[in-house]
Amino acid sequence: AQSLGASYWSILITWCEAITVMAALIKHVLSKQPFTIQSRSYYYCGGRRKKVWTNPVKPGKQVEAVVTGIAARGFLRPLKDYSPPQNAVNRCEQICSRALGQNVDDSTPIGSNPQSRFSILNECFKEFKHSVPNSLLYTITTVGDLKNFYCTPVSTTTPLEKMREMELPENLHVQYEPIRFHPETDNMFNGQTAYPQSSTLVTGLRTRKKYKSYIIPDLYCKE
Repeated sequence: AQSLGASYWSILITWCEAITVMAALIKHVLSKQPFTIQSRSYYYCGGRRKKVWTNPVKPGKQVEAVVTGIAARGFLRPLKDYSPPQNAVNRCEQICSRALGQNVDDSTPIGSNPQSRFSILNECFKEFKHSVPNSLLYTITTVGDLKNFYCTPVSTTTPLEKMREMELPENLHVQYEPIRFHPETDNMFNGQTAYPQSSTLVTGLRTRKKYKSYIIPDLYCKE
């Protein structure tokens, strides 16, 4: 009986300690960061009963920071250069008018019908030889968005390559090509390297075609 009573009191003390810790957590941590519960409502529209939210959730600062980071390194993507023609706006309007069968303006939606949306984007690709990437398809919802896309030039030149055409200060020098040792091309010291135990490895898929790797032979390898 005494052992049962002792175990009962130990369990009770453990529960009391847990409740005390949770109360302290709620008081000192959660009270400083109040939660906001957002009520969301929706309705159905269309023949397929598509759900439409009346108050969609806006992306937070963290999502915006991720989008900004991805856009900052967009020049590394394997895209083609694109220079918009002078009559790009008129050509976009003509394509949208033929596909939608009506006079269009910048606010005319093009995403209500998937078939018409595909035909518009396909005709624009044939007309301009420039397609909308998958990462930007969700941004093309109106005719104005389509105009902005096909009026925006695309440059695949990296910032380092752009510095070749810039007038740099006299005290600034840029080494555009990496210096890599190879005994067949570096004959200043009869093909001797300052790092005899270090190999020069080119691991990039694109740089392999441009630069040669050099692997130091193993001095202790027995044939």
